[in-house]
Amino acid sequence: MTTALGILPQGFVLVGSAPATTINGVNTVSNGGLLILDSNGNEVMELSDSALLQGPWDLTIHNVDATHAQVFVSNVLSGTVTRIDLTIPEGGAPQVESETQIASGYTHRTDPAALVVGPTGLAFDAKTDTLYVAATGDNVIYAIAHAAHTTTDQGKGKAVVQDPQHLHGPLALLLAPNGDLIAANGDAVNADPNQANELVEYTKHGQFVGQFQLDSGPPGAAFGLAVQKVGDQVRFAAVDDNTNTLQVWTFQTKSSSQEGCDHKNGGNPAPSSVQMSSSGNSTTPSPDDPIIQQIDTLFQAFNAEIQSLEAIVLAMHPQLSDFFHMLNADLDALEAQITSKL
Repeated sequence: MTTALGILPQGFVLVGSAPATTINGVNTVSNGGLLILDSNGNEVMELSDSALLQGPWDLTIHNVDATHAQVFVSNVLSGTVTRIDLTIPEGGAPQVESETQIASGYTHRTDPAALVVGPTGLAFDAKTDTLYVAATGDNVIYAIAHAAHTTTDQGKGKAVVQDPQHLHGPLALLLAPNGDLIAANGDAVNADPNQANELVEYTKHGQFVGQFQLDSGPPGAAFGLAVQKVGDQVRFAAVDDNTNTLQVWTFQTKSSSQEGCDHKNGGNPAPSSVQMSSSGNSTTPSPDDPIIQQIDTLFQAFNAEIQSLEAIVLAMHPQLSDFFHMLNADLDALEAQITSKL
């Protein structure tokens, strides 16, 4: 099994399979596929495609409605990302409508420590129709525009996080409730012994926010991530591969309740996005504030238009990449400044 795991409408579970064997002393990974299980754990079907499912390493699911879903899959053996459009009829098994390769060109190779290295974590922002890809081998996080609708391969997409100081072979990737990206550093690429097993947080434009060491032991502990918001609470979970455990933090999203943060990992402080500082005196506006939500929606829509413009302009004038990098950073700063004044 791989880290490709997700839940479809009506309780179906998707899990990736990429069997590994050793041939003449060399580790080998086969294409595998995606298993679909019902809510009782019974296998319903298996999806395989020698061209579009080559070592499904991770996935994220966009549940469109009760009977439709889009599954984005990172393929570690081909360095690609595939979108699978599914129909899930009521009372019936999922059916594949289409499979489309939407991204390619990511570094992929075998690795003596990590078995194989390639694109891994995926995070989809439905508001802007953007898929974020943690390209482990490239040590970069990319953004694929129009991911839910494109019918063509977008290449690697736009590099949004290029930070060798804090990014060390990102594996798992998620979109936090505040809109930031959180990645688990796998340490198989660009390793730093002084920053092992870090969870790192960035804005969607690549601005570094903070980091948190999951485990003080040998590198390779930071692995899977998950986040869930229920009412005023957010639960953040991280897999520690050194101890084979799941650490969970529960905290309040409203500033008036921040001292109620419940650290399930024995009292260690949580990552920055889940209240690195749990003081009850914070005056940071709540992300649930309607005004904050409207501002965030406005900036996300504007950023989506900027991304589209950037792709067109840079195709003809690549020398303007620094300009767009500064523009994106300025937009982040402007949104933060407006929010801080409320």
